[in-house]
Amino acid sequence: MRNQSLNDQNPKSLAKLLKLLANENRLKILILFWDGQPRSVNTVAEEVGIAQSTASEQLQKLRVEGNLLIAEKNEKEMMYRPNRKMILEVIDKFSKYMKSCC
Repeated sequence: MRNQSLNDQNPKSLAKLLKLLANENRLKILILFWDGQPRSVNTVAEEVGIAQSTASEQLQKLRVEGNLLIAEKNEKEMMYRPNRKMILEVIDKFSKYMKSCC
């Protein structure tokens, strides 16, 4: 789904995203970013209480598979921040889907 919008006629894209968010560590990581602040892998690992390698793997999945995070090199380390546009689009599409089906 990288760099793509969710398609209203494609429930597979929504299912893929929901599957991505079904992981407890990824969901905890995404919740960390609600404040909009950028974070390093080490900061995320510490705040969530997981190993640095696990944090790195989960951040990568949220960035590449979900396009929910943006990564930028900041001097010596990679910094992650929320992709607000995509997150808001996901919320909007899911809300519309739920209203139309339920």
